[in-house]
Amino acid sequence: MMLRTMLALTAFAAVTGVATVTSAAFTWSPYFSEESQPPQEFCTSVGQAVDGVRCQGSYCDDIGIRCNDLPFGMTAEGHNWEALITDDPDAAIPLGTIGTHSYIVSDEYGHVCGLGSGILTGLHCSGSYCDDVTLQCATPTMDYQGAKVPGELVNCFWSNYYSEEDPWFAYGATANLWISGIECYGSYCDSKKYRVCELANPASCEDTCGAQASAGCWCDSQCTELGDCCEDYVSACSTRN
Repeated sequence: MMLRTMLALTAFAAVTGVATVTSAAFTWSPYFSEESQPPQEFCTSVGQAVDGVRCQGSYCDDIGIRCNDLPFGMTAEGHNWEALITDDPDAAIPLGTIGTHSYIVSDEYGHVCGLGSGILTGLHCSGSYCDDVTLQCATPTMDYQGAKVPGELVNCFWSNYYSEEDPWFAYGATANLWISGIECYGSYCDSKKYRVCELANPASCEDTCGAQASAGCWCDSQCTELGDCCEDYVSACSTRN
């Protein structure tokens, strides 16, 4: 038991098992622009986040978002209006990279929620043609055995650019792909591309057999004796031990 306690404190295995969303209820928001009151839309349920964006009009003036049910019973926690993106380069401050992709925050070309750990839950805009866009971000979170466990974003990538000529961006409703960042270029921030990530189940043994899942449950041969297995231990690991 002492060895297990020490491992629990020092080595949380990364969860890379990803599943599709088996049931989902998504809704597109109404279009909004800088003339709207208020000029914003956001997911009203804590169990949803943004997995699609659409626009219409000159310079992609009118914007709408698609809110979808988060997988694994997750909720979006700690909502925060994080950063403004715009086509104005004067205040650009490069802060680092996500993988090999540069990102910048605050009054410039793009933003990644939570510096890579957050997901998009809403958008606000101002300026001509809705060109200054602020991102509302939150942390995907699972309630597991009385504890709040942050979800892990995996297999992230950047989409192509989209504008009114390609009016909407979204994958299938059960794809388990969530927007975690936006970057733009062109007049009035016309063209935008999206950082998209999958959400892994922090309480799953998928790809974690023989170790501990990030939620704290275990996926090794001792867990049945000690009673601390993840719920899918048998199905995920029975043929691998």
